[in-house]
Amino acid sequence: MAEKISDALVTKAAQYIKKYGKAKWLELKNTEQFDLIAKHCKVTLPPADAIVYRAEPVAFPDLKIKASGPQAKQARNAGLRWERIAARMDVSVAEVKKLFAESGGDLATSYIGRGRMPSGVSPAPKKTTAKKGTAAKKTTAAKGKKVVVRNRKKASLAGARP
Repeated sequence: MAEKISDALVTKAAQYIKKYGKAKWLELKNTEQFDLIAKHCKVTLPPADAIVYRAEPVAFPDLKIKASGPQAKQARNAGLRWERIAARMDVSVAEVKKLFAESGGDLATSYIGRGRMPSGVSPAPKKTTAKKGTAAKKTTAAKGKKVVVRNRKKASLAGARP
């Protein structure tokens, strides 16, 4: 069951965010923001993200967004998550998605790289780089002798266990 986030906790986080400064705060990565709030408010990471989303518009009122379709579409196209848009509009995520769809936004193609990918949307191909060389070798000194130890995969180690 999800934890209930109190208004006092949101206010405490908003005060911290405000002291941090808007420009500096918005430059941080999401994970850095969540870590800072988790430490400051003494909470775990799962509710820290929701606290950040709810505290930002309290700390910086100019981040509030009018609850309308074009605003939802603009915010989503800017790369904001549904939860963050909902917090800034002060509506539910379902309402934000409804407004987004009504304004001509396509829910199936609005994937921004987080969470589960909608059905029918394929991921962009990943660039891979081939590893060159053989398996990495480690040398350890045991009683004055050099011993070469190879990194082994889990499958080869599983057979060696009693």
